[in-house]
Amino acid sequence: MIRRFASDLSVFTLGSFLAVVSQGVGSGAAQWWLFAVGVLTALAGAYGAYDTARGEAHRGVDALTAVLGVFAVVASFAWSAGTLLDVTLVVGIAYAALGALGLVIHELRTERVVHALEVSSPAAHREEHLVR
Repeated sequence: MIRRFASDLSVFTLGSFLAVVSQGVGSGAAQWWLFAVGVLTALAGAYGAYDTARGEAHRGVDALTAVLGVFAVVASFAWSAGTLLDVTLVVGIAYAALGALGLVIHELRTERVVHALEVSSPAAHREEHLVR
């Protein structure tokens, strides 16, 4: 459970960082940041997509993250300097959106478990008091 949260938060953070980098540095540095983040997210997304302990929705988000990572690696060397900064911004926003989506999915699954525990807990508590 914590691995899912950590991976989604990492993707969100890397995406936000990449969006800021695209606006704050030159095209040379943005190119290498895009490449590095692309490699990291492609590997992490591929691992998450094949992890059967995750739910189907989480595995889908991880697969999209891996595909975006491969795109980022290719894009880091495919476009010219001006276009590369725009692509880096868009890829960063896409990573942030995928990370946020993964966090929402994680929270919904966690809340469902907590809610189920809260619903069954008071009934068991009442039965204990009736027995005494």
